[in-house]
Amino acid sequence: MLRATQFAERQYETNFHLELGSGSGTPFVPTQPLEMYLGIDAVTDARDAHRIWRILNANIPRRINLSPFLWPRLPRRFFPDISGQLVSLFFQFKVPKYNDGKKAKYKLKFGSPYYEVAITKHQQKELEDLQRRVQSRALVRYAAPAFWTRADFDRHATKRQILSMSAYIAPSRVASHKKWMYATPSGKAVLNPDPEEVESVGWEAITGLMREQAREESLRAHVAGLAASIRATTGETIEQKVPEWFIDMEKYIGPSIERLRASPEDVRYLSDLRTVVDAAEQADTTWQVMLLPDSNTSALLRMMEREGEWYWRHRWY
Repeated sequence: MLRATQFAERQYETNFHLELGSGSGTPFVPTQPLEMYLGIDAVTDARDAHRIWRILNANIPRRINLSPFLWPRLPRRFFPDISGQLVSLFFQFKVPKYNDGKKAKYKLKFGSPYYEVAITKHQQKELEDLQRRVQSRALVRYAAPAFWTRADFDRHATKRQILSMSAYIAPSRVASHKKWMYATPSGKAVLNPDPEEVESVGWEAITGLMREQAREESLRAHVAGLAASIRATTGETIEQKVPEWFIDMEKYIGPSIERLRASPEDVRYLSDLRTVVDAAEQADTTWQVMLLPDSNTSALLRMMEREGEWYWRHRWY
């Protein structure tokens, strides 16, 4: 029997990002159909007694305290102080179906019920293309939970185990297959049709790959490198990629960059950002830049934490 997960892909993705960004809160994120009625993207302090939850037959969201952890910030004045190694992550999130039927095709191979993720053909093509373009500075991966009930979702979110209880696989490994099956966050996995036994990897393996691939470079150099590798496959150049917003602004205030208070380097940086964001959006992925800080930056982070000002959340040690 195939069982649908009791939570939505959007809810999984949101809590994944909160944990990845080291946030301390786990707000309630409604499904898209439910959002039509609630009119909110997320809620952090809903009262248990509010009758809207009974009317909609929805789980009552957990109450959390608002804190600076929920609003990461990176003041411009600290840019020169950030030093360390950078690597990017591009994730395509999936929620699986849980197959625990007596006649489940691969139950014998796994020795247990397993999770089944459907691969979308056109999306897979875009992901493979993105992985090929950015592989020198980034990891591109499918991410899917190795749990399916709402109770497990809430438990893992509270214990900050969403990352460790997820399975990951590279689009290049999926290739032309239409389904990805796994029973645990890491270990044996099966792709089909033309069944092929492979391995899904866990979060520990992903962090190891991040360390191997991270480069000692500035954030601007990292973004510029990603953008250049993306443009190289399409024949574009930075000169051909003038941001549309910049052209529109020129119509109103003239062509002077100084009047926009943006240097040529700033304009180029924004153009590079737009190139990477467009590529991520085309592949339907989220883009995260991760920092492995050196000793100086680690000391600065600890100082900022003591002062209660968090200016870089996407990091690992």
